[in-house]
Amino acid sequence: MEFEEWWNNVVSELGVKDNPWMCDLYARRCMWETTHICGHLFGVFRTTSRCEGLHSMLDFVEQFSRCISQMRSQEALSDLRSIVDEIVLQSPLRLLERPVASVLTREIFLLL
Repeated sequence: MEFEEWWNNVVSELGVKDNPWMCDLYARRCMWETTHICGHLFGVFRTTSRCEGLHSMLDFVEQFSRCISQMRSQEALSDLRSIVDEIVLQSPLRLLERPVASVLTREIFLLL
């Protein structure tokens, strides 16, 4: 549905088609597009800063996504090491260490 058709339907349904304020608002609709991008309101950005702000936001999201991916990868690697690798028991209390080592992750066990 085109915008003009949608606008006419809305103002007709609300009974404000002949309202002077609504007519003036519609007459200035060419200024609306600078505050909208792909259906999202960006009224706080001025035309010159809009792209810079969006690029900064996009850069942040990309860096955050890379960081999360790296953290997930490290966590998966740590889990794999805990499952596959045998922990070298170092204390004379091996009978006590062995069951604890089988329950805890490698990193937590090494903290003890």
